[in-house]
Amino acid sequence: MAKEGRSYDRSHFDKAVSIFRRFGLKNEDEIQKIENLIEQVESRLKAMNEEEEELGDIPDEFLGFFFFFIHCFSIILFIISFPHFSF
Repeated sequence: MAKEGRSYDRSHFDKAVSIFRRFGLKNEDEIQKIENLIEQVESRLKAMNEEEEELGDIPDEFLGFFFFFIHCFSIILFIISFPHFSF
């Protein structure tokens, strides 16, 4: 659930828990299991965000040969395109 950001929203689960309590649709043991699930997903989301921040940007050489070629040789392509341009 943590990886699929579109299907998880904590506010939806919190609202469901409040409805379960208000109308007595679930007993406290079942509600506690749902709350534990919410906390597990939230801790996994936090860990995933921290991992993503640690990794940073992908180096250009791993983005594919064509992208890397265009990125590294953009100055050469510019010079070829505008031969009378002076630096």
